[in-house]
Amino acid sequence: GSSGNNTVTASRTTDSEGQGEQDDKTEAPDPDVPVEGEKAVEMTTFYVTSNAPYRKDQEDKFVEDLQNVPDDADFLVHLGNIQDAVASGCQSSRYEHVGKLMLESPRPVFSIVGAEDWLKCPDPSASLDGWLESFEDFEFNFVGDFDVKRSSERPEVFSMLHDGVLFFGLHLVSGKVNDVDDWLDRHKEQIDFYFGMLNFFEEEFRAIVMLGNAAPSDQQQDFWDAVLASVDGVGKPMVYLHANTDNGQSVRLYTPFGEHQQVLGIEVPDGRSSAPLRVGVTFDESANFQIG
Repeated sequence: GSSGNNTVTASRTTDSEGQGEQDDKTEAPDPDVPVEGEKAVEMTTFYVTSNAPYRKDQEDKFVEDLQNVPDDADFLVHLGNIQDAVASGCQSSRYEHVGKLMLESPRPVFSIVGAEDWLKCPDPSASLDGWLESFEDFEFNFVGDFDVKRSSERPEVFSMLHDGVLFFGLHLVSGKVNDVDDWLDRHKEQIDFYFGMLNFFEEEFRAIVMLGNAAPSDQQQDFWDAVLASVDGVGKPMVYLHANTDNGQSVRLYTPFGEHQQVLGIEVPDGRSSAPLRVGVTFDESANFQIG
């Protein structure tokens, strides 16, 4: 158990005085040295962005932001909206083009589908197919030990257990509902997938991180009602990160679900004006999620 010099800023309180071999040590292990034991990491760190790049003149910043993500990142997540659907017309070449920009990232990138990526497009169904063609299994373009499980009905929806954190990549969008049955089916299939993964990973996770495009609203009420009904039984901290909704540069931490105060919401800054946001999942029960 060799320890590095990095000290976790929000580590759990401990009575040990520099006892490096104890379970409750506050120093993070050297990331280059494999550590035996259940707490090989003190914090799981990833970065999130959204709403970029919309225009050609934003692409250099987008690539630069990806390349400048710090070395503590296990991976990066794009929470959707790689275009302004009205301005771009959702040309099929758009998805492949942005995919190539994302390949400039030194860290693995996971993509979440957004409303601007298909729902607001002239031909939503064709645009969703185009998005899937470029971004389903996109993480395979990178070297990384991720056991990603995808929904058989909705391959854009995925889950993975990483360092004891259960991640869900969801398909939650807001906008015009063209087909009510499809809209409700999409949520129902994700509810089934969510509970299937909870059962599959049962006692293996310490926190749940959900990743989606839309801020919680009445349009996804059926999905969230089912998920929130499980929160007390699951008994683990949960956070939902979603794309920026008002082009703001600030991070918004809030509790979007009324009486379910234990479920945190995070609206990430707009990727056109802000660098990707750092998110850490700690072992500290008084502060499970570190932002920034």
